[in-house]
Amino acid sequence: MTWGRASSWLRALAAVAALLALLIILLPIDGHVVIFSENPAELAGWPRFSLDQSSGNEGEQRWLVVQDIQPWSHVRLMSVAGALPRDEAWAAGNGPWRWRWHIPDDTVLQQPLVFYHSCQSGCRERGRAVFVADAPQPEPERVATKLGVVFPSPERNWHGRAGWAVELTYVKHQDDKEFSIDGLAARVARDTAQGLKVIVRIGYARKQSLPPVDDEIALRDYLDYCKRLARDDRLRDVFAFIIGNGLNDPDESQLSERGSLTPAWYARVFNGYGLPPTRHDNVVETMQSQRAQVRLLVGTVTPWLTAIDGDISSSSDQPSLNFFNTVLTHIATSAQAKSSADIPGVTADGFALHASGHLDDSAATQLDWPKVQTGFRVYKDWLAIINQQPTLRGLPAYITATNTYVPGETGLPAQNYGPGWLTSALDEILAEPQVHALCWFVDEALGGMWTEFSLQDPVGRMHDAAAEFDQLLQQRGAIATLSPTLRYPPCPSEQVMIEKKATKASKPKPMPLQLLKRPRSGNAPRAMAKMLATMTTTQGRIKSGKAMASGSTRTNGGVKIAVMSATFATSGENVRASNNVSERLISMAPSCIVGLSSKDSFIGRSSLLYDAPLQYYQYIWRRTRRGLT
Repeated sequence: MTWGRASSWLRALAAVAALLALLIILLPIDGHVVIFSENPAELAGWPRFSLDQSSGNEGEQRWLVVQDIQPWSHVRLMSVAGALPRDEAWAAGNGPWRWRWHIPDDTVLQQPLVFYHSCQSGCRERGRAVFVADAPQPEPERVATKLGVVFPSPERNWHGRAGWAVELTYVKHQDDKEFSIDGLAARVARDTAQGLKVIVRIGYARKQSLPPVDDEIALRDYLDYCKRLARDDRLRDVFAFIIGNGLNDPDESQLSERGSLTPAWYARVFNGYGLPPTRHDNVVETMQSQRAQVRLLVGTVTPWLTAIDGDISSSSDQPSLNFFNTVLTHIATSAQAKSSADIPGVTADGFALHASGHLDDSAATQLDWPKVQTGFRVYKDWLAIINQQPTLRGLPAYITATNTYVPGETGLPAQNYGPGWLTSALDEILAEPQVHALCWFVDEALGGMWTEFSLQDPVGRMHDAAAEFDQLLQQRGAIATLSPTLRYPPCPSEQVMIEKKATKASKPKPMPLQLLKRPRSGNAPRAMAKMLATMTTTQGRIKSGKAMASGSTRTNGGVKIAVMSATFATSGENVRASNNVSERLISMAPSCIVGLSSKDSFIGRSSLLYDAPLQYYQYIWRRTRRGLT
């Protein structure tokens, strides 16, 4: 190419560049060039929060202004009560960018306010602010319980118990203030503020628990929503997510053109059954990719239905149990295939169960299937199927819906609830360690639905159920009567220590949990010590001649502490148990229930329950080959 020809090309390019520059100058293009910074030094100190009340006149609207050096989109400001209303018309500015929210009253400022961004794909926390100079003292540690409810009412008094809450969200109803992701986030914030462990069921739409069979577009939408839920920082305190509900119930597949849900389609949605192991478009891998520690529960199967069967029969060959057995087999098969391809952990973390109906032994089995439990005890059949799968055996189960209603067989709970039903159900579940939760359906009747089932707004016989639920929360735990203003010093140690020396003696049988009678009078430490020293074991009552008990007080950090000690022996074992109790506990002459369990590898806290305000306790167990320590 000659120099003249090259020169003409350069002139042409220069003319084109000049024309583009002129167009950029003349055309009315409105916008900004934004450079995002990842430098921690530049990001430090942002976002910034401030209160704005322009005129300062009493009664005028107050605003909270958030400023940041990043121009975030889809922002939210959340309190424990939910999202605050944003002034959409207020100009965000050019940097630092600004947003403002209306403060309805001063109570909003008494709790942390959290600023989120990018909520279209799952809110990410950017910063938080507290405007109260003297923050309220934290409440005492709550005592765990298996009791819970579906849709807990904000007015419910949990009496210091850390119960369970079951919530619901839909992919296809984001305009619903209760079941949208924003509505869910508000309910989760409220539940966790009450100390509840929250389980969330992810539904596709009303009358359609999961994406319709073989509808890959619907499945894509479902997986996108699951990804958003796992990514959303507002939901990071969710204990677990349930995938599906009433899997064998035709009423939960009314939008499907190809009929009811099948076990194969459920397992395909859950963890990729039937697909090559390298395909990752399933719920487990989608949600784990956003939050590795997420817990995912297999959805419930409706008991006793016969409309849909499973291909892999259970031992009783009942359709609903066959369906459940087939689902679990497919999930285990897919998990094994993934593991063989070096993709571990693509499996269930537990199971949601439904168990309702009567508790009496007179109708313990179905006449058509004599080996099948009926009523509430159907949970035993679910557990039996779970524990037959080697890769799923022993995983926790959660009864996420229970009441006295069985479709086609019994009346509604408002008509048929019998006093003592909840107590008996809880007693049974307390004896089953694999079941971690027993949740009544429902507490708050959202939208006026399920009023005949509601504990919070009871009608008819539900008044008995509501009173019994409240009594169970108060009777079975310690912190129920503890005032939020009381503070106790920590024990010197809450670590259980075991010292085991070699011995040729035969290993004794483990002692099961024993519930002991309550001391009613006398010196509290001594009474409790005597109770320990005379506990009943499977080998019989310990001889009093080999038991010693004592009670005294000492000072720890300026606070008097009661010390009780009991020493006793059985089957060649020696156990020294001590417990520290506040002087206030002694002055109340408390009643208590103590449970002990002796095993070779016992590490952790003992099974110790109090009906009085006790926060800290310690057991020291020692094994020696001598008679007494």
